[in-house]
Formats: sequence, C-alpha cells, structure tokens
Amino acid sequence: MTSPMTLFTKAVHVRDTWGSRCDKILFMSSEDNEKLPAIGLPVKEGREHLYDKTAAAFQYIWTHHKDEADWFLKADDDTYVIIENLKLLLKDHDPFIPMYFGRKFTPIVKQGYMSGGAGYVLSKAALSRFDRATQTQRCIANDPNEDIQIGRCMQHIGVKAMDSRDPEKKETFFPFSPALHILPGNIPKDSWFWQYIAHPNPSGPGCCSKHVISFHYVQPDMMHIMHYFIYRMEAYGVKAESYVQVPMNNTNTTGALGVKV
Repeated sequence: MTSPMTLFTKAVHVRDTWGSRCDKILFMSSEDNEKLPAIGLPVKEGREHLYDKTAAAFQYIWTHHKDEADWFLKADDDTYVIIENLKLLLKDHDPFIPMYFGRKFTPIVKQGYMSGGAGYVLSKAALSRFDRATQTQRCIANDPNEDIQIGRCMQHIGVKAMDSRDPEKKETFFPFSPALHILPGNIPKDSWFWQYIAHPNPSGPGCCSKHVISFHYVQPDMMHIMHYFIYRMEAYGVKAESYVQVPMNNTNTTGALGVKV
C-alpha cells in the first residue's frame, strides 16, 4: 500500500529491499505510475479511506492475480517483511482454508483482528470470501480504522484470525519499529499496545521470535541496513541457537518451502 506522495520516498525502498524476495509484488496507489510501477485504484487518499483502498486492492488482486499465489500479504510502504520467515509460518497451513495471520489485537472484534501496520496475510480461501463479501456489500465500512474493519469483515464471513506465534510462543509480527520492540522500556508502560495485544509480550530482546516476520515504521535507511544484515552479512563461525535454514528460490516461481506469497 502506497500513495503518490510516498512512491519515491518510501515504496521504492520496499521495491529495492524485501519486495524483491516476494514471488510477486504489487504497489497499490490512487494513481498509476509506470516508473515504480504502481497501480492506480479508484479511491481517495487519506487515513479515512484506508479500508476502501485495501478492499479495492484485494478486489484487483482477486480479479487479475488470484492464480499466481497461495497467500496474499497486505503491507504498508514503511513495513519491512522477511518473506522467508513468513513462508516458514505458512508452510504447514492449507491456503484453501479461510484464515489470516498477523499481529493479533483483542479489543473491539470478538475473535481478534490483525494490526494493519505490522501487515497481515490472507489465505486464498479468505481472499475469495472477502472478494465475494465486498461485491455483495456484506462488509460495509463502519469504522475509519482499516485493520478493525478488515477484522470485523473476516469474522463476519467466517475467516479465522490465527495465532501467528512461533513454536516457542514468541511473536513474529510487530506494529512498531525494531528499536521500540527490542530495546527495553521504549514502549511506555501506559501505551495502548499492552492493552491491545492478544498474548503477553515482554519488552526487550525477549520480545521476538528468532523468525521475526515484520516490523512497522521502518525508515528507508533502516530498510537497507536491515536488508544488509539479514541477507548479506555473515558472522564467521557463529551459529544462532536453534537456527533453521529455510531454502529460497529467487525466481518468480514457487518460493521457499513451496509457498507462494
């Protein structure tokens, strides 16, 4: 998800870093742009239009690209996603079962809903149901918050909000920057975050799975730094504890673990 104002201040850095690891990546804006490239959707920009923009993007994907992937990820242009770790999470799940994954928040929606900033991923069956729901107006926007509205719709159409934690019960999707989650005390004790999260989450390095999937509010320079440390740097003779190597296919065909995102 991007906009005409952020195509070349944010989205281009997604394209040049983690976006290149996707099997397919599409940039959704309100205006076409051949240079990035970006797809112009018939929507207005602004936070109050985010749900309409997201719904239009998913409708476009279902119409034009539904047979090109198993799972469909929505991310912002200031979100950094480690695609290999996302595929690791998804590899044992059936994309033909209606479900979606992300950082689960519990207020407002009974089954919980996924943070928009951290990104969320819909199975093919979930996207099919969502497309039908939007076409038949089963999900009417009644909340300015895109992630809450998506969560309400998912619950209404029988798409299950899944637990996205790793086998050690550590979180994988994060709605803030790495500095806020990894450095102890950077998220104030009275922050809404602690009341919204579905599962207890320590502050500091213990916050996160070894197979972290996403961080939000990542500045362009930090995107490139993270990309370097993840994919290019190697500490000689050092092996992370319980490290699981995930194979990666860099072509736009079946990717790591046979999952296409």
